[in-house]
Amino acid sequence: RPTLTLGGNRKRVLSCPLSSATRRSVRSTTHLNSTSVSMKIWHSYLIYTSVALLTGGTESIQVEEPPGLKVFENGTVNDIVLDCPFVLEEGDSAGLVIKWFHLTNPVAVYQWIPSGSAPQATGILEGRVDLEYQVSQDNYHRHRALRILQPTTELTGQYTCSISSFNDEKLYKQNLIIYSEPQEVKVWTEQRDEQEVTVVCEVNHVFPQPRLYLLQVSPAAESVVLSDGKKVITQSQGTYNLLMERTMSDHDLAGATVFQCVVTIPDTQVQVIAATKYHPTKTGGSAAHSAVSVVAGIALLVLWRV
Repeated sequence: RPTLTLGGNRKRVLSCPLSSATRRSVRSTTHLNSTSVSMKIWHSYLIYTSVALLTGGTESIQVEEPPGLKVFENGTVNDIVLDCPFVLEEGDSAGLVIKWFHLTNPVAVYQWIPSGSAPQATGILEGRVDLEYQVSQDNYHRHRALRILQPTTELTGQYTCSISSFNDEKLYKQNLIIYSEPQEVKVWTEQRDEQEVTVVCEVNHVFPQPRLYLLQVSPAAESVVLSDGKKVITQSQGTYNLLMERTMSDHDLAGATVFQCVVTIPDTQVQVIAATKYHPTKTGGSAAHSAVSVVAGIALLVLWRV
């Protein structure tokens, strides 16, 4: 028989067999208790499901604003604030964590846990964020925003704010563009072959990568975008350099023609235009033709004097 040890002494545990009626009563009571617990769980589930259906789901975090876009010229501002606006349902702050991600990097560049962890910045934002900045006095919103100090072009890109709790998670995206206008935009023409002209456009030191267009502006027609141009793109010191050229036949030009080089930066109002004027030659080989004409004229003059 089983024994129970107390204070080092072994004592015999006496068993007391139950009658069959008592066993039936215990089983019945156990069954009732089990049924009662199951009914309570089922009742709670029904209430939870009904509330979820009536409120449109079980989500408890709501993002207040649509995705944002902020545009600044490099070197013109001392700081930039990227906010992460959200609303929590009452009593749903358990496990709240705020994280910011840059581009597609899966590692957070900023994290704040309201329940006890101070804000931390890593990666591209390490040393570039004011960790004491408070966008709100609310305990669960105080450090949700990024205050980026002395922003420069390399911080351009999409930032994603993750708001997560034990019950829900939401994402909020902000696009940040810190641009640098081109330092130089040039356009000119070259006659590399007879009765042909090559239009060349050059853009130097611009960020981010711009869009480049060559336009033909004729006096008797609307402007035409010259497609199929050859383009070369290089990078230096964190900026872009572009070279585009397009060759045309003089016979396709109706007299004096203006060529424009148009540079734009996406999602900004930046537009820079450079232009040059070209006079096509209808006779073959203008330079050689001119030289032959001069020689012939000199010969005739000599003969006439003789």
